Amino acid sequence: MWGRRVEARRQTKSFMNVTSAWCRRAQIPHRGGTSGTARIFKGMFSAYTQALRDRYLPEEDIRVLNKIIPDFLFDLQGAGEAFEDMKQMGLSGETPLGEAKTKAPNSDYHNHRDAPPVAARQAEVARDYLKRAARINELNGHPPGSDGQVVAALTRYNGGRVLVFVMGAFAEMSGDVSRICDIIAQDLARTHVSYYNDDIKRTMGIYRQRTQ
Repeated sequence: MWGRRVEARRQTKSFMNVTSAWCRRAQIPHRGGTSGTARIFKGMFSAYTQALRDRYLPEEDIRVLNKIIPDFLFDLQGAGEAFEDMKQMGLSGETPLGEAKTKAPNSDYHNHRDAPPVAARQAEVARDYLKRAARINELNGHPPGSDGQVVAALTRYNGGRVLVFVMGAFAEMSGDVSRICDIIAQDLARTHVSYYNDDIKRTMGIYRQRTQ
């Protein structure tokens, strides 16, 4: 069990650093990874969680506080602005948070009828962020279902929709991995064609292959 956790963490760190390096090359401002302006986010929501850590909370609530720490923050306000695909992704002009995860080959790996395992894991993690924010609101005295400070803070980033990058047990990737690769490829292609008289779609396709 411990060995699998270490390997999973190694994989997520490797993914983070590679993604960060490509973002730097594409001139996409970001936090997280070795090429980001900051590598950790432990203080992002600490204004709402710090006082709670001094209380005797149940273990399940302690885990909630420890699991609302994202891996990335992307500034996409200028990314892919010349491409209609960015608008279709719903990311044009946004500043989404990102989380890197793995999907272990456990007994229920292929039990998701409506979606591949990595897609199901992506949706689960995205939902969990909003659930944790709502739970922290409750711990801070807000009525259940109300728009407290933590939910409001989270929704400032892409409406609270966290990009979740899931790496599967058989090298498959979740849809959000494809999205960030498309954004990187678009910006690299846009820079390339500003210097060379190459076809934009062909150039983007080449960069898309390189980022995979």
